[in-house]
Amino acid sequence: MSFLTRSFLVIITLVLAAIFAEATPAVGDKSVYDVTLTKGSQVVTGQVSFELTAFDKDGNSWTQVSTTEFNGQTQTQTDKVEAKDLLDDTTIDTILGDCLSRGGQSENIQSPAGEFPSCAIPVNNAKGSGTVWVAKVPFGFVKWISHRRDGITVEGLLKNFQTGTLPSP
Repeated sequence: MSFLTRSFLVIITLVLAAIFAEATPAVGDKSVYDVTLTKGSQVVTGQVSFELTAFDKDGNSWTQVSTTEFNGQTQTQTDKVEAKDLLDDTTIDTILGDCLSRGGQSENIQSPAGEFPSCAIPVNNAKGSGTVWVAKVPFGFVKWISHRRDGITVEGLLKNFQTGTLPSP
């Protein structure tokens, strides 16, 4: 496995974990992204998918399955995500309606999954900087670009998605 591929499997989890937002989380929500990982002249392309497979009412948490596919290699990871850590449709609507005051810029993003009104929000942290385009789709974003301080750039664009069913109250 190449340096870029190994790095990506670690990086994608770290970079995106801080920016995930699920639009009204529902069991069966799934988003698939075309992803490009670049370092200097090295480029690796692949796909990343995220899916909510269960909701635990007692624990108020979701089971999220993340799958990365690069260079014929697939890695799957299952995590518990607390409901309080997810954005819902109301919150995403607020972000879209108040984009400028949140430091963002309203943009329509064209992707293989369609065209979506979004709010491009800059992200800066100890690992680097980038932009996340928040939209009303499962997992709350249609595009992202992350420029890591170690010289790696990760770009993702929504390829397709499916919406699930809301858990019963």
